[in-house]
Amino acid sequence: MGLPHFINVEAAVEYAHQRIREHRRLLKERGLLDPVDWLDPSILAEILGIEYECVPAMYVAGRTGRDTPVGLLSHDRKHIVVSEQYGPGVARFTGAHELGHCLYHQAQLEEHYERTFDANRPRPPKERQADSFASQFLMPGKLVLGRIRSCFGSVPLRVTDNVLFHLCPNSTDPEPRQLELEYALAVAGKDFAGNHIVPLHQQLKVSVQAMAIQLSQLGVLLYPVTSARTDL
Repeated sequence: MGLPHFINVEAAVEYAHQRIREHRRLLKERGLLDPVDWLDPSILAEILGIEYECVPAMYVAGRTGRDTPVGLLSHDRKHIVVSEQYGPGVARFTGAHELGHCLYHQAQLEEHYERTFDANRPRPPKERQADSFASQFLMPGKLVLGRIRSCFGSVPLRVTDNVLFHLCPNSTDPEPRQLELEYALAVAGKDFAGNHIVPLHQQLKVSVQAMAIQLSQLGVLLYPVTSARTDL
C-alpha cells in the first residue's frame, strides 16, 4: 500500500502527527513518555513501513567537505540512511527531511543524497518544502510554545531591555542582528529569574540553528514596532 497524496506540507505534517498519536499507547509502553521522543523520525519511518538506518558517516566517491552526504533516500522511497557525523540534532532533522520527501513529493525520485545545510547556497523548492516538513514535524508550534511558557512564563516574549540583557548580556548593539535573539533563546540555560533550565534546542532534540529558525517562524519574540529588524 502506497503513501497518501498531500496538497501541501501542512497536511503532510498533520498526517504524520496523527499516525504518531495513533501509536501513543504502544510508545508509552516502550517507556517513551515525553512527546518529543515520539517525534523521532525512526518511529515515523517504522509506522510508515520505511526502512530507517543511522550510520556514523557516509562516504561517496568525489564528495568531500560540504558535499559529503548527510542522508540518503532510495529511489523507491522505502529506505532512508542518515549520517550521525554532525551530531544527533542534524541527524534527526535530516531523517525528518527525507520523510518529508516521502510524504509530500509523490513523483518518483532518483536516488537522492542530502548534503549539509549551507545558508549561502540556494535551496531548490523541493528541498525547502522538505525542510519545512522537518521543522513542523519535529518542532510543532503547540509543543514549542508550551515549552517556552514553562521556561519563560509567556508567549510571545516581548523584547524589552531586560530580555535583551538576559539573552545577550555582552551585546552593545541596541538593534539585534537577524536571528541573534532566537539563537540566544534556543541555547538559554537560565530563565529570567536566573533558574537553570534545559535549553530549548536540547528539549526538542534539534540543532541550535534549526531551533532558532523555527522560533523565528513561530514569531515567539515580539519586537518593538520601531524595530528595523527583518525576519527570514
